[in-house]
Amino acid sequence: MFINFSNHPSARWSREQTQAAQQKYGPVTDLPFPNVDISFTPDQIHAMALEETDKILSLLKESREENAVMCQGEFTLCFSVVSMLQKAGVRAVSAVTERITEDTEENGVIVKKSVFRFAGYREYFRE
Repeated sequence: MFINFSNHPSARWSREQTQAAQQKYGPVTDLPFPNVDISFTPDQIHAMALEETDKILSLLKESREENAVMCQGEFTLCFSVVSMLQKAGVRAVSAVTERITEDTEENGVIVKKSVFRFAGYREYFRE
């Protein structure tokens, strides 16, 4: 199983990204990354990380396959969730993309267009 814990629904992924996840880990399950209030304290982030990690582990509990969780979102929550997943023995990955940008001028305003080209998955470093 491949859990997509991000704000990027798998239905909007490129064919290459979806196939890479499915070929290595099996079916993709979306679990939306929560909104993190800018006023949250480290203790509130920790509590949220515990709650989200429990949701992820519950989804993985039924799987007997090789699993991975793509964790991408607000940095402090992401770091906490990845750390907890690693302690539980779960592989955490991030999508690797190449950002291609183009700046144009439209009516005196500079417009930046970014295209992200999927290039694979990279596992988070483990201590």
